Amino acid sequence: MDNLISRWPNNERMAVLVTVMFEVWSEGKAPPYSPMTTSLKPGTPDLLGISWSRYGGKTGIWRFMKILDETEIKATICLNAKAAELYPDAVKELHRRGHEIAGHSYTQDLVLPYLTPEEEKEVIQRCSRIIESARGNSAGRLVQPGRRSDGAYGRISRRGRLSLAWRLQRYRSALRV
Repeated sequence: MDNLISRWPNNERMAVLVTVMFEVWSEGKAPPYSPMTTSLKPGTPDLLGISWSRYGGKTGIWRFMKILDETEIKATICLNAKAAELYPDAVKELHRRGHEIAGHSYTQDLVLPYLTPEEEKEVIQRCSRIIESARGNSAGRLVQPGRRSDGAYGRISRRGRLSLAWRLQRYRSALRV
């Protein structure tokens, strides 16, 4: 463990990582969970869920930026690439304010383990190009929705400019406090 952290700055006993999920779904789709408590019949568009999922890019992310500014916190923003296409001004502003932008698939309902290795590689490269374009520089990390696929890490690591971080609960820390 070459990168063992023996102490935090100012001898703090705890570090807190703030991660904001900036997610969108495919056109006409909504999260599989909803603010509506009664399930809809199959085939019925979930207009409430669709509206709810659009809130993040139109209003929610701007409110998060205000809160993060007020508390002087820099966060990791896990961003679906389609959100960068739909809300490029928000992505530029997040980057300008110093937040880390981490790729988070193209849409929330595009799950990499369901793809062939070739499809997965194409999606990762496409997302990286979209996010780089929105930010104005190369993407920093990829945080995949759901569980990781077995092949993605090696393909992304070999790419050289995109390191890979999976879901935070998978992380282990060697820091003893």
